[in-house]
Amino acid sequence: MISIVVPIHNEERYLPYFVWGLRRAIKSLNESYEVVFSLDRCSDKSEEIIRRYMPQAKVFFKKHSQWRNKCAENFDYSIRKSSGEIIYALAADLVLDPRVFKYVYLLNKNKIGALSFNYINYDPFRGGTWKIRESYYNLLKKLLNTISPYKHLYHSGVIALRRDAYYEVGGLRDVPSEYDDLLSRMSKKGFKHLYIKDVNIIHLRPGFSHSRQMLQGMSRAHLGYPLWKVTMHATLYLKPVMLRSYIQERRYGIYRKRAVWTK
Repeated sequence: MISIVVPIHNEERYLPYFVWGLRRAIKSLNESYEVVFSLDRCSDKSEEIIRRYMPQAKVFFKKHSQWRNKCAENFDYSIRKSSGEIIYALAADLVLDPRVFKYVYLLNKNKIGALSFNYINYDPFRGGTWKIRESYYNLLKKLLNTISPYKHLYHSGVIALRRDAYYEVGGLRDVPSEYDDLLSRMSKKGFKHLYIKDVNIIHLRPGFSHSRQMLQGMSRAHLGYPLWKVTMHATLYLKPVMLRSYIQERRYGIYRKRAVWTK
């Protein structure tokens, strides 16, 4: 069985797009599946949208926070509430390509532990200079995906996993960028990671914001990226906050000193 898990925290703005794409994509599934939503202290209409448009989905409510990265914690919570041998972990700010489940058979091959997919940035709620930057990102990523040997770096908010591989590496951890850390540890354990470039997922909330750049910089510091690589990335992607965050994290360990909010 395939478990499709989706952590949610106040996603009413994006959920109608996401649910439409998910309903379209699951029509191609020829095996049993379950859809699991995990709502982390939502105060908007996320639950109402899910109940209305995906009444068959399982809905769980996460009412606590023990990790610094609440998104990673909610992903882990939703995965552990699911039961399929194959896990599709999806962010809720996406429009899925209908072919996203087409490649699930690859996870049955020896030592392939994860799949990730190509994506295109498109924010329907912003225009102006944001669109110029968005177009530049998409063009740059397309170029890098063509010439770079490190295609596994360009993954979307969708990752398909074998459950046994997930548990073998210890699942997600309380780190700034949960997917980067997970895929890095899977690689060290000998699991292969395939990047599927023929699938085009639309990312409705590109990571241009200062808060997102801060987490990206912290993540690269935790993963031990060299300064030259982070500087090159920050320059190409016009992300000065990421570089500053990387330097500060290496020097002061800001992420580790973050308070954990519990409720």
